[in-house]
Amino acid sequence: MSNQYELHAAGLGLDDVANLDLFPWQHDEQPDVDPPFAVRGADGTVWARLNGESGMLERMDGPAKAEFAFHVLKRRFSTDMAMLTRRHDVLVNGLPALKLTLLGTKDSVRLAPGRMFYVTERVNPYVGMATEEHVGKKCPFCRMPITAETHVATCRCGAVYHNETGESHPDLSDEDRLDCVSKVQTCLACGHELKLSEHLLWNPESL
Repeated sequence: MSNQYELHAAGLGLDDVANLDLFPWQHDEQPDVDPPFAVRGADGTVWARLNGESGMLERMDGPAKAEFAFHVLKRRFSTDMAMLTRRHDVLVNGLPALKLTLLGTKDSVRLAPGRMFYVTERVNPYVGMATEEHVGKKCPFCRMPITAETHVATCRCGAVYHNETGESHPDLSDEDRLDCVSKVQTCLACGHELKLSEHLLWNPESL
């Protein structure tokens, strides 16, 4: 499983840009959509500052010239992103930010006057043969330990389910395959919807 937090700049979303096709005089003037600023748990501490010209976050090599530091914190069934800031004009959900603030999905962050960002999390579940990290964990559905010979799928919380299919285990009959993930819609460990494809927990473009 590979999760990352993303800060999406407020403004025109992809749907808004597409709708500009309704106005023929603007065909050659469609604005670009700024890419989100991503922070993965595997990145460790990410140092950043606002670019004075673009108003977008950019990564820095270290803390010397950075205005912000971001770090993903792992909880038992979830994660948070910690933000450390040197600026005094940062607002989180309309309130002055502390020097160290925990950010989560759907939070709004004004990093500077006129520069609003929305926080979301992109989840990329692991689907494949069990790795060393998975072996020994118990499947929340059947309560049997995961072995290196099985095919699995993971939840956003890290729970690992058996996901044996005809493609992964053609030598086993349908009755003998452990296909636990197909028998649940919400994770039995954390209660969240169980999805096997990459997805955003919340899409800022829905605003």
